[in-house]
Amino acid sequence: CFRCRAARTAGLDFVVAPLDTENDADDAAASMYAASDLVLGAAEWSRLVVGVLGGTRSGSAENTRRQLDWASHLSLRAVATRLDFLGEDDDSDDDDDVLLEPGPLEEAARLMSEIIHRPRAASWQLWVRCRAADDWARWNALRSLCDYHPALVVLLDVSTELPSLDVARRWRGEPVKAISLDASVFAENDAGFAVLPKRHQSFLASIFAVMDAPQVVLTSSSSEDDDDTFLAVHARYVRHLVATRLPPLEGREALEKPYRDFLQTPLQPLADDLESQTYEVFEQDPVKYARYQEAVERFLRDWQSSSNEDDAVVRVAVLGAGRGPLVTRVLAAGDATNTRVFVCAVEKNANALRTLRALRATRWGADRVEVIAADARSARPAGCAPCDCLVSELLGSFGDNELSPECLVAAEKEWLVAGPPRGAMIPAKYSSFAQPIAAARLWNDARRANVPGAPPGPP
Repeated sequence: CFRCRAARTAGLDFVVAPLDTENDADDAAASMYAASDLVLGAAEWSRLVVGVLGGTRSGSAENTRRQLDWASHLSLRAVATRLDFLGEDDDSDDDDDVLLEPGPLEEAARLMSEIIHRPRAASWQLWVRCRAADDWARWNALRSLCDYHPALVVLLDVSTELPSLDVARRWRGEPVKAISLDASVFAENDAGFAVLPKRHQSFLASIFAVMDAPQVVLTSSSSEDDDDTFLAVHARYVRHLVATRLPPLEGREALEKPYRDFLQTPLQPLADDLESQTYEVFEQDPVKYARYQEAVERFLRDWQSSSNEDDAVVRVAVLGAGRGPLVTRVLAAGDATNTRVFVCAVEKNANALRTLRALRATRWGADRVEVIAADARSARPAGCAPCDCLVSELLGSFGDNELSPECLVAAEKEWLVAGPPRGAMIPAKYSSFAQPIAAARLWNDARRANVPGAPPGPP
């Protein structure tokens, strides 16, 4: 259809089109969307078009169901609707009034629940258009009534009025699928180009940063702006904004990207041997191992200042050595402080032991490292002298059951010099804490993971 061709010409990725055009029979372009499925191929309907429910203010639930049947027939990837869907538009600034008068909202929630639970709706999403400035409370009430269904997402309408800082932070924790920008939000800069105000740029950048893939819907209330030039100019600017505000991820950010907003199954390294891929993820931490080396260097300097032996060897046990990153850092700390160090690498994972032995033979040297196949909680093997320092990374994540400090309490008695002076442990202490967050995606994953009969672990 010509509207899709115009979108491609303007550099757009998809169009948002009405599903109901009975009230706009003179709009030939819109009528083409509703009249026949032959104007596009099946794959193009799914990839290029987001449907919009129309006529709900004066229409009936039956009219809405008819539109949804049409959307299912077209295999659309998403259907959009207003937040005041089938409800009365309340212009009051008092959010409490909305919650105290739930009648229209409950009716909207009932129909929306019907939409997202339709047999053929498993593959689509319902984009609920919400005003960024003042619709968060309404959205929160609506999705609560819909039982936090993951198919219910936000089409965030950004107008000239921006939300407060607190509300803006709340939107960052919501499933924002796309941003809607009206032409009225743009202004001309000194060079005559259409740009967004600085505050709008900052707000959008904060939302883009937590979206899987930024999507923007360009709209206009003026017919003068409904042309290819308008779309092309504003589309180029939005792409430029995304590119400059969200540069390609590098280093630590690139490493963390796959794990953001992801509910992970706690590791059980005592019960299950970790795989090579898991070790590889740990080892890419750009901060942790550098801090471990600094801590070992501090211990070695303290040891040097208190030792009466000029040529003594400091024995360090690395408990849970894995594939050896801590062993390498301990040896590097010895080189940095001109201290003779001998490392006992203790590991129970038979597969990781193969790597440790290979590193001992090819990189570390048998005169500096001994690889011990043992559980750190077990008795120290005969012939293995007590160590001056225990180094471990058994802390795990919050909620993990890696048996720290339980493992270390047993290991301290078996592996550490009794003193005086008593040997050191790295880390010497740590604190676990819980940070409250608002993350709809994690909330939904956690709820689904605890449904009776669901497979163990997160979805």
